[in-house]
Amino acid sequence: MTKLLGETEYDKLRSALETNTSLGSIVEDYTRAQACIGKDKGIAPDRLSRANDRLLYSWIKYAGRYDPKTVNAHLISIRAFEVFVGGKPFVDLTREDAAAWRDHIIRSRGDDLSLGTLRQRVSHLRLFFGWLSKQPHYAHLAALPDYVVLPRRFQAKSETVPRAFPTIDEAAEMLDRMSSATLKDRRARALFAFAFISGFRADALTTVRLHHVDMTGHRVRHDGKLMRTKNGKSFISNWFPRTEPFRQVFEDWVMEIEELGLGPDDALFPGLRALSQARTPNREPIPPMASAAAVTEAFRLASSDAARRYSPHAARHTLVHLGDQICRTSEERKAWSLNLGHSSEAVTWTHYGKVNDERKDAIFEAFEDNAPTTSDEISLMLAYHEHQLVRGTPEFTRAEALVENRRDMQRQRKR
Repeated sequence: MTKLLGETEYDKLRSALETNTSLGSIVEDYTRAQACIGKDKGIAPDRLSRANDRLLYSWIKYAGRYDPKTVNAHLISIRAFEVFVGGKPFVDLTREDAAAWRDHIIRSRGDDLSLGTLRQRVSHLRLFFGWLSKQPHYAHLAALPDYVVLPRRFQAKSETVPRAFPTIDEAAEMLDRMSSATLKDRRARALFAFAFISGFRADALTTVRLHHVDMTGHRVRHDGKLMRTKNGKSFISNWFPRTEPFRQVFEDWVMEIEELGLGPDDALFPGLRALSQARTPNREPIPPMASAAAVTEAFRLASSDAARRYSPHAARHTLVHLGDQICRTSEERKAWSLNLGHSSEAVTWTHYGKVNDERKDAIFEAFEDNAPTTSDEISLMLAYHEHQLVRGTPEFTRAEALVENRRDMQRQRKR
């Protein structure tokens, strides 16, 4: 008896036949992430001068400390400037070149460049010119960074639009609606679930290996050496509370891939083609997928029946919102921030804990209606109810007044 197809190949073949999709599209390991639509016209290679290539090679070595995506973004800005000056050798740049480029991108705002992109290009060029002026024979360019500074009206911060994210209960409902018919479906469900369990970013999620996960201790290692992580950061993340509905889906996935033959050094969420070869004798460890496209797809599928579409990063906003609801002490808030990989609470609540004007108004209306109670007052009232205070002391008198005031407010609400 010969086994012609494994479960993975069968699922992919059946899906292709049912959706009238080309069989070539099911080779997931070689599928690139979908391109995004944008306004960047790109840079024609034949317009670039080769005079600056050696210099840019030196800059790339200097910029090697940054994430590759950051380096690429800087290079796009530098090359765009190079095209603007007609491929002119950087050693011959003048202040007029820098000022003309600044005026050009200001005119391009709204047509080709958003305000955010415009600021980013300027930031990239200023950093590059700063580095350039410190190289041999380029000291005469030290003033260039000042000539690309934007006018003050472009530097004012725009109104922050809060990011959309589901509540933890809404996310659990989304997970429950996701299909589990095929191996690919079950991997998508597990990816979606693990995003809320761990709080990892999309690139980190796709590069976790089985040995990073402690199923018994409910922890996972964010490995800056083996995973695609932000700033190469390493830390231990405890599974977040209130994620019990997600844990069963994730635990079922781990059990399934271990039964398929995966071991500690294999990717936790491998490509389906690689997964089909899990039982190959003496094989090399199965590597993680090359991109985070599967995570994006998992969130797209989860959002298909939801009121709006959510990105993978929405899970981190959900967890920050959850922490804001259940953390009661500064110590708890600090621990929550560390579990998200943030070095301080300020990072968590500045970049994720956004409060728009409507929500701010609602909070202050609640302050007016409910006369908010501080944590010290709550502790004092608890001590009063537990008969821990001595009658006649200032603490007793204050606690008695607080309790009576609270009872009056409750009676007024009932009327």
